[in-house]
Amino acid sequence: MGGYWGRRSGATHIHDRLMAKALVCELGEERVVILTVDLVALGADAVRAIRMAVKRDTGIAGAAIMICASHTHAGPLTIPYRGMGEIDKSYLDRVEAALVELVLTATAKMRPGRLGYARCDVQIGFNRRARRREAAGPVISHAHVLRFESDEGLGATLFQHACHPVVLGGDNHQISGDFV
Repeated sequence: MGGYWGRRSGATHIHDRLMAKALVCELGEERVVILTVDLVALGADAVRAIRMAVKRDTGIAGAAIMICASHTHAGPLTIPYRGMGEIDKSYLDRVEAALVELVLTATAKMRPGRLGYARCDVQIGFNRRARRREAAGPVISHAHVLRFESDEGLGATLFQHACHPVVLGGDNHQISGDFV
């Protein structure tokens, strides 16, 4: 598992399934992709491979493909971290293939509709330095929300807020998306 130094074993079981989602939007001839995945991170090589495969299969430019990791600390190790063990390359290959397939499915299911944006005030987290003497520190107090609604009434909402999903802690050995 990735996310914490000092774990001496891998995952013991699955608390909740890791998720991946894709949103493909088109305006005129231009398409953009937003991919989200419950992993601590994806390295530059993995992102490049996904973008190249999506471009090959859909024609969507790599620069128009945004890949976001939820940064869960309760998932497999997907980028090198000193002291956390080895990356399971076969798992990473399966993740890359699944994300490309997810974009192909989302592209095939595109529907006419409307896309809206809002920025709203939220207070989800706190600066974890509050537990220390130097308690002052930045906290992001807003979120960005994209809302897509098709002409048939189907919807998708993308919520972005800077937070650090470490609720389960370093002694957790369960696969989980954590609070995200």
